[in-house]
Amino acid sequence: MQVLKQGQAEFSDIKEALLSVAGKRVDIGSALWWQALQFKGAPLILNRDAVKQDVIFIWQYAAQSLGLNTDIDEIYIDINGITDHHSFDMARLTRYDKSDVCFFHCQISAQWRGGYSFFPVSLDLVQPDFQGDLAQRRQLNRNWFLNIRPLARKDPLNKYNLGGCLWGLTRSPLHLDKALSQASWAEFDAAQGQTRSVKLTDFSWKIPASNLQRDAWAFSTASAHSDKKVPLVIILDGSFWTHSLPIFSALESATLKAQIPPAVYLFIDEINGQYRFDDMGCNPEFWLALQNNLLPQVEKQYSVSKDPEQRVVTGQSLGGLAAMYAGLNWPHNFASILSQSGSFWWPDNTALKAGAQNQSSDLNQPLGELSRRVADGLGEHTPLNIFMEVGSQEDIMIDLSKDLYRQLEKQEHRLAFRMYEGGHERLCWRGGLIDGLSHLLT
Repeated sequence: MQVLKQGQAEFSDIKEALLSVAGKRVDIGSALWWQALQFKGAPLILNRDAVKQDVIFIWQYAAQSLGLNTDIDEIYIDINGITDHHSFDMARLTRYDKSDVCFFHCQISAQWRGGYSFFPVSLDLVQPDFQGDLAQRRQLNRNWFLNIRPLARKDPLNKYNLGGCLWGLTRSPLHLDKALSQASWAEFDAAQGQTRSVKLTDFSWKIPASNLQRDAWAFSTASAHSDKKVPLVIILDGSFWTHSLPIFSALESATLKAQIPPAVYLFIDEINGQYRFDDMGCNPEFWLALQNNLLPQVEKQYSVSKDPEQRVVTGQSLGGLAAMYAGLNWPHNFASILSQSGSFWWPDNTALKAGAQNQSSDLNQPLGELSRRVADGLGEHTPLNIFMEVGSQEDIMIDLSKDLYRQLEKQEHRLAFRMYEGGHERLCWRGGLIDGLSHLLT
């Protein structure tokens, strides 16, 4: 592990920040210092009025603090959208002089939000200097990261951990001072991800070509005593939003504040990675079965509107692609679309792997398959109500999203597009989901 010693250029600034934890009379790394840091919380955020804020992430260099029986040689850190775990030199913490204080310092936009994890590893798991051509090195590096991924740890010093939900078991949230408001999630955050039980209605459905029994769950914020037709919101990656980062309290809060109207939410189970890729990769069989087999069951159980503008499809990443695909192909059923960080590279992920340098310089030439279909006329006959967003740290995903937006703009859709400060991150999408529903339904 690299050690920051007296005399190095960065030493004085880091020292001042660490001294601020408990005052100059308390030695950095002493028991009193760690006690003060535990009370104050980490990461340390400096120059709070600046456009960019200095953030210092801190970890204690001691195997016993992890409950491990092995010596720790390196501590890596993965900060969503800020560091790159695909890098051949993954970001790692520095040890402060002879203390047990390990830190990672970076500057981040004051509007940023995201999750982060620490990866303390023993000598045998330190990132090697991979050999071979670029493709071979990338694969070897991916295998290495998959090997250390089970070692991911949340930050025990973070006072805003969400350990009550699956998302927060191995990572911690960080919301910088000027990040977009997520007021509807305040109750969830205050409870550190713990949620009370809610009433869900279970549904089963199938795609005709498969014998697989599929699950879906409905949740209503509408009065049980009202016959008024309410919007139907289809939420893809339903297992995540019901179990990993449960959205129920945020939906209820936003409804009580009249940010969104009462509605019925239909969560679609993603099953696993392979089914998710197949279902959400512009798959007409998936959407026809959903409309023919699942929606009639929901309509019997709930008083939901059949107005296509009151039927919203929401999704993120591959789900963002699928939501857009559903609206463009079946606007008579889904005329409101909430697409977050859509995987508009589909079906060719070469552009995604190569990065922005692979994109066409000709803005008249669509970058992705769905963009090409829109340029050829898909969606031109029925206007849609669309809310799109993408993160500022998403590289080629920004170009792909902007490209699809340009193609849609040539038609007569009602479009809203925004870029948030962050990466490909559900901690960001959870706020955009509420904001997008507010935009589409009010």
